[in-house]
Amino acid sequence: MGPAQMLTAPAVPLGPATPAARLLELAGSGYPAMRLRVAQHPKTPRQALIALRRDAIGCVRAAARRRLRAMDRDVLVSAEAG
Repeated sequence: MGPAQMLTAPAVPLGPATPAARLLELAGSGYPAMRLRVAQHPKTPRQALIALRRDAIGCVRAAARRRLRAMDRDVLVSAEAG
């Protein structure tokens, strides 16, 4: 895969209503740009983010780690509020 292909992904809509199962499926995409979009999506399941934090591409790993930290913060805030 050349550099230009790494920066592009198929035109797959990833809106707020995208099902978790679809995001989990797309986390295994052969396109790094698609995996990055999945890692940045607020509804991506934790299981997919854990896998993406071991991705071969650094920006995908970083995005997955950021989302996991955000999820952990949300859990703490919810626990403190409850």
